Amino acid sequence: MIPPKVKSMMELLEESGYEAYIIGGAVRDIQMGIEPEDFDIFTNATGEQILKVFPKGNVIGGEERQAKILTVVVDEVEVSQYRCNGDRTKTGDSLLTHQSTCDFTINSIAMNKEGKIFDSQDGINDIKYERLKFVGYPFDRLKEDPLRILRGIRFWTKYEHFTFDDIQIILDNINLLDHISPERIRDELMKILRYPQGAENLWCDEVINKIIPETKAVKNVEGGDHHNESVKKHMINSFEEAVKLTDDIRLRLACFLHDIGKGITYTIDTKAIYPALEGETEIHFYEHENLGAELMEERLSKLKFSKEDIKYITTLIRLHMYSYKSEPGDKSYIRFFNKLEDANIPIEDYIILIYCDHQANLAKPRIKFGDFIKGSWLYKKYYEIKY
Repeated sequence: MIPPKVKSMMELLEESGYEAYIIGGAVRDIQMGIEPEDFDIFTNATGEQILKVFPKGNVIGGEERQAKILTVVVDEVEVSQYRCNGDRTKTGDSLLTHQSTCDFTINSIAMNKEGKIFDSQDGINDIKYERLKFVGYPFDRLKEDPLRILRGIRFWTKYEHFTFDDIQIILDNINLLDHISPERIRDELMKILRYPQGAENLWCDEVINKIIPETKAVKNVEGGDHHNESVKKHMINSFEEAVKLTDDIRLRLACFLHDIGKGITYTIDTKAIYPALEGETEIHFYEHENLGAELMEERLSKLKFSKEDIKYITTLIRLHMYSYKSEPGDKSYIRFFNKLEDANIPIEDYIILIYCDHQANLAKPRIKFGDFIKGSWLYKKYYEIKY
């Protein structure tokens, strides 16, 4: 159950006079019949004492993290001292105290090297009855580390069958995220988008409006004359289609955000016919792709995305309407393909984007991805020109 190297490390800590327990995700996953990705060891030894037990270990994190409780990485296993508060600034000396400051009950379960379970917060029952619950008073846990707002959304999304009665407390305290660094918010956002319901759960509870405020503008915008769904629903649909085709979170995010500019560019015009029929109008989103790319370049920069990732995502947003051009010439194709290559976007990624855009439009016929590629003049032209 516990990997030999992890068990050996726990034994070495105990032989040195310290406690050693596996706490958190690994124990939770074992209880749920899932193969753990990693194992985190917690102990009453201080960071300095941990380094004496494991002299080849490395302290992780920058100055901000190292100013808190030290975590030592030993052969890819994290070893940390108990804490007595949720933001990791105060060390603890007991397992019970540490468990009382965990975020959720299902993440507070501990296991010793023999596999014995220590469950002071009733996490086992919450797994059994599929409940996501904060440890203790939810507001206390959120004040300790407001990132738990997004962690709550992530676990609720990951375990979609779990009830989460504390969701309203999260929404009532969403402004606590103002105290969290953009990097931590970005990382948690990308983790949420690993899951098929990630975009919908972020938006249905309007957490996305705090992370990407530009989504507010499209919340109640109708899709236009060529859609049977709202812009918001179209964006969520696009993301869900992307989840089926790619594990690249950047591409999923681009599919999600591709129409973000429609909120500001929404216009209603009299139909362009002569003579104009009274009351006949049509909806337009002029240049929404360019505005959307500009908005997201600024937003993703604030969230501390890398320059490479920003260029990749915003280029896809800016170019997503190219596939609607009629009979472009070879020079136009070449300029377009060069823009993709300059942003390190494979042609297959662009095809996934426009396929997800197509499938998200409920006014269009359904088509399998393989058939979509076969019928793509853009895909064929790429290989004609490039090869």
